[in-house]
Amino acid sequence: MTDLESRIVDTLRHRPDPDVHIDTLTRRAVVAGRARRRRTVVTAVAAAVALVGVGIGVGVAVGRPDRDDAPAVPPTEQNTNLPTDPVSPTAADRPSAVGTDPGVLHFDLDGSAIRFSDWRFETTAGREQITLAIVGGAGSGPFTVDVQLSPDPLPAGPEGGAYRPDHEEQTEVGGRTATWRTFTTEVGVQNRHQSLSWEPVAGLYAQVSTAMDLDLATVRQIAAAARFDRAQRCVAPVRVTALPAGARWTGCQVRLRAEPDPSGGRWVSSRFTLVLAAGNEVEVHIDPAGTSGFQQNRTVNRRPARWESASLWIGGIGPFEAAVFGNDGRLREEDGVKLGAGIKPVGDPADLTTWAPRPVG
Repeated sequence: MTDLESRIVDTLRHRPDPDVHIDTLTRRAVVAGRARRRRTVVTAVAAAVALVGVGIGVGVAVGRPDRDDAPAVPPTEQNTNLPTDPVSPTAADRPSAVGTDPGVLHFDLDGSAIRFSDWRFETTAGREQITLAIVGGAGSGPFTVDVQLSPDPLPAGPEGGAYRPDHEEQTEVGGRTATWRTFTTEVGVQNRHQSLSWEPVAGLYAQVSTAMDLDLATVRQIAAAARFDRAQRCVAPVRVTALPAGARWTGCQVRLRAEPDPSGGRWVSSRFTLVLAAGNEVEVHIDPAGTSGFQQNRTVNRRPARWESASLWIGGIGPFEAAVFGNDGRLREEDGVKLGAGIKPVGDPADLTTWAPRPVG
């Protein structure tokens, strides 16, 4: 067990947390359609790392600089967890590129020091994120890494809810000045929130935050796992080949097991976000066949389907099924059918190197 794992286990042993739902797919799909399955992740620690990118590009420096005007990017081998993108700039090279291409993550995360069951790679307009479900003996939980495009640092406090600041101190990450803050909820069940904010390169703002009482040394070690000197593709074992007129692809998500499953490889699920010509946001979810258990009331491209409450479920896509729905409850059936009918399997689900490098369009 690594030093980081030991700290997490010790925290979990003395402070068990309630159940945590890490999969945004489930929450949205349940709202959009009653037939979606519910995913619940085991109890644990919740941590988030948010990185915001803006400004002019800078080079990657090797070593550990001791000045704030020098970039601090950990020197490592240039391998990536998803297929490497050798053409796109990295977050360190060009912070302004972060969150501008739904098919590219401009950073990565080294998970070698942390035991985890699965992780989720995600892009959307102005943001890139990696979510890890950590496993550590006494419990498990999600650790989230966000990269966002913004001219200002991320807010130090949690989004939503009423939290009061408790503590603030200066520290460092990779030789760069960082700020450590803690917060406590003012109403209801007492919850904690902690954040560690710093600027790894000029114009790239980073923040690690957690919902548990992890010590600063542990959070700094999580922050050090972020890799700003690489780019990778958001790939998927399917491709959405037909889009409604005027639709734009804005987000991509792929969830993988940490280690291959003998029966199903590493892939767990995928999600694509689009904005239609009318301005409404639509999501396409790809899951293993049989996940939703929907009852057919339509046929789409000779496949069993169900249309209900601005949501469309389609089965028979090889080893997959799909769900298409509007995030705001707005989705015309013809647009859902257009998206769903053109979904095609690509490559071997157990081998991500064979997946579609640009899974939409």
